[in-house]
Amino acid sequence: IKEDILETEDINTLQPSLPGSKPEESGIDNPIGFTQGENWERTCIETGCEHTLYSYQKYYQRNELWQPIDEQFYSTPCQTGYDFCVVNNLYQAHMRSYPDTTNAMLFTFNGVDFKFKPHAVTFAANSVRQNIGSIQHSPSQVINNRAQYPSVFTNNFDMQFTYLPRMFKEDLIIKPKAGLPVANVSQNRRDITFDLEFTIDVDQSTQILINNQVWDRQTSRTTNQPIEI
Repeated sequence: IKEDILETEDINTLQPSLPGSKPEESGIDNPIGFTQGENWERTCIETGCEHTLYSYQKYYQRNELWQPIDEQFYSTPCQTGYDFCVVNNLYQAHMRSYPDTTNAMLFTFNGVDFKFKPHAVTFAANSVRQNIGSIQHSPSQVINNRAQYPSVFTNNFDMQFTYLPRMFKEDLIIKPKAGLPVANVSQNRRDITFDLEFTIDVDQSTQILINNQVWDRQTSRTTNQPIEI
């Protein structure tokens, strides 16, 4: 992850009100040393202070102290049955080595667990579906904050997950597009969508809103709007 340094100035010319800081931390009467906030750092020596602002969140609060966000996956201390994980920060992620296993990915945010499993990729049009490929027993490749499952549906697809400070990013990589089958679910090409089928499981006490209405978890619902959990 690239660190974009936006601003560095001497304390004699800068008296900022920094995001995430307390009022007493924002003035020029700070002691010598190092302080930080959500997206800034300040290093003070006898002759002045240097401030660095970042274009992304670099720190989070744990036990009322600012801690650096560590985006890297580790093999411990993951929840039972999961092989690599990130256990601190604003949200937690636990993942299995193979994506075709039950509850292959587990995410926790504000004490709420979200379990995710991909199933298939399809072409769809007017309620008609054409299967392109189902989830395969594809071993993960983990490097730093990225986990990739190669040839995850067919040889044409890789699935990549990236742990970021405020977002868990999923990328479906098609290689090459020319290798995809011909979609035959509709004569009108504009009606055809390319869909990823998956399951998300959350606790029964957690509300799921579809079109701003609480879902009863039984009625079949279709939406092109964001689903709120």
